[in-house]
Amino acid sequence: LAHWWRPPLTSSAWLIGLTAACSVPLWVVLGTFLSHDAGLFSSGQTSATRLGNLIQPLSGFQLAGIWTSGDFRLSTGVFPTVPLIALVIVCALVALVATVRRAELTLLVYAAVALVGCACFALVGSTPWVMGKALAISSPALLTVALIGLALWRRRRLGAVLLVLVGAGVIWSNTLAYHDALLAPRDRLGELQHIGSLLAGRGPTFVNDYEPYGDRHFLRAGAPVEPAEYRVAPLPLASGVLLVKTGYADLDSFAPATLLPYRSIVTRNSPVESRPPSIYKLVWSGRYYNLWQRAADPRTRIILHVPLGDQGTYPYCGSAENGPYLALCSIAPAAVPACSAVERLGRLARRDHGQLVAYQRPAPIVLRGDDLVWPGTWVHDPVGHTLTPTVPGTATAHIALAVTQRYRLWLAGSFTRGFQVSLDGHALGQVKDEISDINGYVPVASLLLTAGVHTLKLTYPHAGLTPGSGNNTYTSLSEIALQPLQPTATKMLHIAPADAHRLCGRSLDWIEITTNARR
Repeated sequence: LAHWWRPPLTSSAWLIGLTAACSVPLWVVLGTFLSHDAGLFSSGQTSATRLGNLIQPLSGFQLAGIWTSGDFRLSTGVFPTVPLIALVIVCALVALVATVRRAELTLLVYAAVALVGCACFALVGSTPWVMGKALAISSPALLTVALIGLALWRRRRLGAVLLVLVGAGVIWSNTLAYHDALLAPRDRLGELQHIGSLLAGRGPTFVNDYEPYGDRHFLRAGAPVEPAEYRVAPLPLASGVLLVKTGYADLDSFAPATLLPYRSIVTRNSPVESRPPSIYKLVWSGRYYNLWQRAADPRTRIILHVPLGDQGTYPYCGSAENGPYLALCSIAPAAVPACSAVERLGRLARRDHGQLVAYQRPAPIVLRGDDLVWPGTWVHDPVGHTLTPTVPGTATAHIALAVTQRYRLWLAGSFTRGFQVSLDGHALGQVKDEISDINGYVPVASLLLTAGVHTLKLTYPHAGLTPGSGNNTYTSLSEIALQPLQPTATKMLHIAPADAHRLCGRSLDWIEITTNARR
């Protein structure tokens, strides 16, 4: 009997010893981790917090590694999932019985550690989100043991048939997950990673975007904050409103006192985003983001910053802590101010011994998402003016242009399967795998367009073989924009107070009164 038990006991002792040695760093920090609110348990948490990104609690049967649904967060039909899960469990039991009879306890220990560890999280009342993590970590064990059980099956032909069935279930589950996956916006996050390398020692940083991976990871070297994210200080709009998760506001909606303490500002590359105040210079620009920075000790002081555009009508969109939910985002970053208002600012600048600074830019041509003709089966949100395609089809817009010039075409929304875009019958490409939470613009193409009416078509395609193409839930259109590309029309203007009238009739982003900070 001693000869029979000695090898497994020796192996177990070595396993326990090595595990304990490797766990020393974990035990050092575990007490501190558990002493804080780590979000492990359900007590006192809202339903949204308990679920995290889940739709509902996951099933323990998912430990079998087979779930024939494109989204593991959703329930699946009885057939073929339930028979395949039962087959995995039976095969795992066969493997455990066969190996224990041979005095080989490795599989038993492996399965027990995985399953008992997962059960411990369930017994202590962990949140569904934490349980999902535990299930994911433990799930390889049962399937691995089952596959070994099939290899040990005495009836080789039957074992081969069952192996094909289990393997087909796993492959089919993985194929569905691959087909319906949500792909991370890799290129956009890559830009944030690059910007993060430019921010070291040049913080703090104001990030005007809702991107949790930005302030929590990629931009961490620049002491970042986001107005709608977890933040160490309040970031109020000029109205005093505080944004919360998935809220967004144009840069000009924020009070100067909110923005100016930040040495760096990161904005989405967008045709409708206002330029930061004049003391900030553009130091890097990419497809998705712009990085603006000011001197550590600016030589210019901004006395007054007057925003123009439609921020008064649409001060923010999304959710706010101390304000109502607003569905529509601002789309006009510039406007032509009244000449009387410009001359009044000139008088104020003369009184304060300052000068006028204005940012001139042409206004983009913007259509809301429902300024098109679309298939009747698509979902239309009349409050947010958005379109959500549900079946393949084409939406059409007619855009009238008064001037022949170069334009950049943008689509705003979130795009998984996305749209194939054509203008006047010419294909411009496809916008896909571009996930945004709110007010995310994606450039499509830059092209010369003549004055007149142009026909834009957005085609929602059939699912293809590419990963994520089967997802039918996260494509939506909120705006279409044509941004004029006139290099001479976009510039910073420095005007003496006596010449304030020179700003009359111009399309301006904002007007400032500035003075020398060394006075």
